[in-house]
Parts: sequence; structure tokens; C-alpha cells
Amino acid sequence: MASDYTRFQTEDFVLDDSFRAYVAGSDAAAVQFWQGWLAAHPAQRTAAEQARQLVLVLAQARQPAAPAQHKAEDLQRLQRAIRKPAVAPMLRTQGRRRSRLVASLLLFLLALGTGYGLWTKRTLLQPQTEYTATAGQPRTVQLPDGSVVVLNGGSRLTTATAWDSDAPREVWLEGEAYFQVSHLASAANVAFAQATGNAKFVVHVGELNVSVLGTKFNVINRPGVLNKVTLNAGKVLVEHPRLLGHDEQLMKPGDLVEYAPAEHNLVTRVVKPAYYSAWVKGSVQFDHTPLTEIIQLLRDTYGLRVTVDDPAMLRQTITGSLPNANADVLLSALAKSLGVRSERSGQQVRFRTLR
Repeated sequence: MASDYTRFQTEDFVLDDSFRAYVAGSDAAAVQFWQGWLAAHPAQRTAAEQARQLVLVLAQARQPAAPAQHKAEDLQRLQRAIRKPAVAPMLRTQGRRRSRLVASLLLFLLALGTGYGLWTKRTLLQPQTEYTATAGQPRTVQLPDGSVVVLNGGSRLTTATAWDSDAPREVWLEGEAYFQVSHLASAANVAFAQATGNAKFVVHVGELNVSVLGTKFNVINRPGVLNKVTLNAGKVLVEHPRLLGHDEQLMKPGDLVEYAPAEHNLVTRVVKPAYYSAWVKGSVQFDHTPLTEIIQLLRDTYGLRVTVDDPAMLRQTITGSLPNANADVLLSALAKSLGVRSERSGQQVRFRTLR
């Protein structure tokens, strides 16, 4: 990995191979590196998030079955569009020049025909407010419209600093959050398509857009791994925009919609939604949940790095309710449920078989 990422700006991240692999979830080592690096360098998160959105835009703009030659040509065109001069004099106009480079990149992406371009451009140009929850410490946030968001540990929510009454309310989530959205629609039963102004509330979750008018739901966004939306009450529209059309699912209470980047499709099943929002009240509910998914939760929520000494453990599942207010208590309960021993040193955890 390079050692000068602290000097990177938006376009530098976009052109970095390892960063693009992290966004795509195609390289486990890159995903692990960038998650750790961004957690350790909060000053770079804004530029990295802008770059992540641009990389997603570029990925959506390409045909899924494009030959390798076409992908290489796309990247070469992207590099030509935003390449910096070999010698960059320190002038007062340098900031404006960099802004023009980013603007050129946006125009390039829009020329590729993707529907994401417009809202991405608006996001890059608007002042933003960021809310974060530290590892193992949920945080409750009240938004300007009165909506309440509970962020799980290790999660981040980004919004425009000022919301326009003539535009949808939009937020961007990394991690997990439980939303209680205020209903601003003029009519109680207005359809999503007829919602105007700020009646619609949209959560951008990786490659998905989750639209509501006013309801309660839980969202999980694990970059490069999976996205889950669970509906407790009301209606939710989940959309996955594509270059040609888009997939969508109108959820009803009790539905869970899951999207895995590797599968490129929405999967819906009926669940007990209280299981997925139980963490808000101090516990976690598992329903035949595989250990691999629980390890991901421990990493994203508590910042723990978990390994096992027997790969067979990864095939085990857990069903039941466990306390989550304290990471050590949760680890102890997990070990007991799995019939193993947990050993922790700092943020490193190892599950060992009982001998």
C-alpha cells in the first residue's frame, strides 16, 4: 500500500487501484486496509467518500459484460480527464483548478449516461454535516426535520448541512442505523411517485437508494459485503439503479431486503423485524445467523478483529438474544453459545476450540 494517502484528494483516491478494489469489494486485503486507514484518518473521510461515490458511478456507467479492452479504455479516458499537470505551481487559483478537475470528472461520468450523476454532483457541491458513533457506543441523532436516527457503534451518517424544502431529504449511511422518519407529506396515503418537495426521505446505502415518506426501519451497510433493509412499520421503496433501468422492491412490514454486490440482485424474505433492531435496546438477536456474519458485526460495531483456530467454526450458526452493551460480555456469551473459548488482546480476538 502507498504511504502518502494523507495527501490524497478526491481524484487521487479515484485513480488508486487499491481504493477502487476496496469500493468494489473485490479484494479482501484492500477492504481491510481501507476500513482501518479511514478509521485512523478522519480528516480524509470526506474526500474518500466523494471518491467512493464517483467510483460507484463509474462502475454503474459500464455495461456489466464489457470486455476487458473497453474497461481499460474507460480507465484511460478517466485518467486523461482528471490528470494533474506534472508541475503544479502554488498559485491562489490552485483550489479553483482542482475544483474544475472534479467538475470535469463529473461531466465525464454524466456523459456516460448514468442516472447517479446528478445527485452525486449535488452532494459534492453542498456543505455536509457528518455524525459518527465510536466503536461499541451507539449514538442518537435528531435531524433538522425532527427525524431520529440511532447509529450503531462504528457507523457514520452524512447529510447536507441545510435541507431544501423543495428537494428530497437525503442521507448517506455507512454501518448500521435505526431510522424513525418524520412524515412531511401533505396527504397521509400519498404514493412515492407523487411525493414532491421534501416529503420523500432517501437513505443512500452503497449502491441502493432507500426511500420512505415516514416510518421506522433498520438499515445495514457493510461496504463491499452486503446491504440489508428491515421494515418495522409503514412502507419502504428499495431501488438499485442500473445503467439500463433499475431494480426496485416495495417493502411491507416484516420484509427484509438484502443486496450483495457480488450477486447484483435484490432478495426479499419475511423476518421478525424486532430481531434486527433489538440492538437499539441493548441486545442483539440472532436467527440462524452464521458466525461469518457475526464476525463482520464484531468488526464493524466494536472494531474487533476476530480469527478462529478451526475453520469448521465458521459453519456454525446462532439463534437467540445476547446482550451487546459491553463487547466482553457479548464475546463471552458468543463463546458459550458456540461451545468455544474466546481470548482477547486489545482489539484482537481469537475463538479456540475446547480441548
